[in-house]
Amino acid sequence: MIKGKFLVTLVLLVAFAQTTQAQVKHTIKGNIKGLKDTTIYLANYYGNKLYYNDTTKVDAKGNFSFKGKPFNEGGKYALVMPGPKYFDIIVADENIVIEADTTNRVENIKIKESENNKVFFNYINYINGKMKQRGPIDAVLNDSTKTEAQKTEAHAQLKKLNEEVVAYQKNLIATKPELLVTKLIKATMEIEIPEAP
Repeated sequence: MIKGKFLVTLVLLVAFAQTTQAQVKHTIKGNIKGLKDTTIYLANYYGNKLYYNDTTKVDAKGNFSFKGKPFNEGGKYALVMPGPKYFDIIVADENIVIEADTTNRVENIKIKESENNKVFFNYINYINGKMKQRGPIDAVLNDSTKTEAQKTEAHAQLKKLNEEVVAYQKNLIATKPELLVTKLIKATMEIEIPEAP
């Protein structure tokens, strides 16, 4: 009797998994300039580690295509090229069309289709710009020859920079709450604890 129930459960699980995969109509495709006739991988994050999830071939013109993922498998993935080099993408219930190259520079990646990834790459470029602005500020704060007045000014600049980043994040969350990428950004933000009464 138990064996029969197990068999029925197993058949139902396999049927559900096949139905879920059949319902996935989204694709992850694009072109990587400088790559041809090779293999690339789609890898998913588990904690801070990457694990290969899918494999595909890049053709002679640099074109590639992966099957999309069902809703319950959405999240941050990495597109892994030979080298190994990789860049992150957000996989959700939508088609993704990417143009990239083997330099692996974020500013060279173009998202042709995918609202989540357009927001994600704009966000990364914004953060990278703020990190460049922060470089000279950190240099002042780490320089023992700088005066207290110079360090106080640097602290004020750093605070302003942080406030701008938080404002940008809050605006994304408020204006695009339905996107997976904004949910991921919200999860990384510090929790604001209200003042005690």
